[in-house]
Amino acid sequence: YVGYQFGLSTLNFVGGDISLADNMNYGGTIGIRVKPQQFIEFTVNRWDTELRFRGVAVPDNVSTSVTNFYLGGYQEIPQGNIRPFFGFGLGATWYSPDDTFGDDWRFSVTFGGGVKIWLGEAQKVGIKLGGNLLMTFLSSSWGGYCGTSGCGLGLFGTGVADLNFTAGLTLGLGDFWN
Repeated sequence: YVGYQFGLSTLNFVGGDISLADNMNYGGTIGIRVKPQQFIEFTVNRWDTELRFRGVAVPDNVSTSVTNFYLGGYQEIPQGNIRPFFGFGLGATWYSPDDTFGDDWRFSVTFGGGVKIWLGEAQKVGIKLGGNLLMTFLSSSWGGYCGTSGCGLGLFGTGVADLNFTAGLTLGLGDFWN
């Protein structure tokens, strides 16, 4: 698939901020049907962008590749040759800037949906249109407590969010496809 990805977050700190520039993205997905309308899939999404520094003592923007790896699932809603879908994935994001900084891996999640439009009654070739919200955790911590009113658990952290819209070719293989 190919698409366009938007960096939705800006990291603010004393003296400036850092953000990622919007740009084209591309990738691929391989999925296995586990039930008539449910899939498990592995997705790789790449976004070649710029790390933008404002108010920071870094002279230029830094070319950066952001690659997401997700294992997840999605649910289809059968409507003949048009099949809306929604799903989620868990995985990792790999930040790979040019030689200015080192690479970095972080935990991430994605939520998305869209529609598959099958071409023909055999439903073996189609177009997949989708949108995904990708969230990468940059730091996190957790804590728990117990008291007279019960116990609780909390997760805290900072992260960044990105949004992409994609279009691609989808192929159905095997007899269990429909």
